[in-house]
Amino acid sequence: LEALGFIWDQLEHDYQEGLNGLAAYRAEHGHVRVPARFKTKDGYALGRWAESRRGEYRNGQLSRERIDALEVLGFIWDLIEHDFQEGLSGLAAYKAEHGHVRVHNHFKTKDGHRLGNWVAIRRREYRNGQLSRERIGALDAFGFIWDAMEHDFQEGLSGLAAYKAEHGHVSVPDSFKTKDGYPLGNWLAHRRRDYKQGTLTEERIEALEVLGVIWDPLEHNFQEGLSGLAAYKAEHGHVRVPARFKTKDGYALGTWVSSRRGNYRKGKLSQERIGALDALEFIWDPKKK
Repeated sequence: LEALGFIWDQLEHDYQEGLNGLAAYRAEHGHVRVPARFKTKDGYALGRWAESRRGEYRNGQLSRERIDALEVLGFIWDLIEHDFQEGLSGLAAYKAEHGHVRVHNHFKTKDGHRLGNWVAIRRREYRNGQLSRERIGALDAFGFIWDAMEHDFQEGLSGLAAYKAEHGHVSVPDSFKTKDGYPLGNWLAHRRRDYKQGTLTEERIEALEVLGVIWDPLEHNFQEGLSGLAAYKAEHGHVRVPARFKTKDGYALGTWVSSRRGNYRKGKLSQERIGALDALEFIWDPKKK
């Protein structure tokens, strides 16, 4: 029988075959995190074999000798717990390097771990009530952000309040960044877009309007200039504004007038705005006038 390769202990043979396959997998991949459906080149279902060993371990059916043999190869008994601890370690390293745990969704560590995806999954589990109190506590210890969108809004709102305190207004240029590198101008531009698309809640709209946020800067700029032009006419009796003229509060009305003429020449001024300026007897071509 042995000359024909007869197997006397089928269970032991299957175990040794899987152990050898696991050792070969580790030699090739550097770990023994075998996917559940993985098969070797000769068709051996190594992933299923690994899952069976975990089942035996949970049920107390695996001998100490076999447990030791698997652990020598770095076998993972609880994949879910292993994944959580691996992500937690990655999060700690990320915080040590960046000073925060605001990991973007597509972020990968240097060794290829998809930390951003891991963070997104933890948030989803939290929303669905699938995260244990112990794990929540472990993440909270790092200052984990459970609601990234709300965190972003509050961060931007705080930055906007600080900007107003320093500059006296919230007309933030699109390219403006705070001293710590926060893109406040871009954040505000996105909030305006949300407002136009109707995706901004009433609560957030109110919070922004309290700070004096202008939803349509171009329209606001036009109306501000139009009001200044009307006041100029009331005082001087005409709208022949010098190019460098500024109002008492520092508004560059002359520049605004020149810009409107430029818009008119390029065909970028709406008929409605042309009519509003004509009503004040606006001078489109001062040289010809």
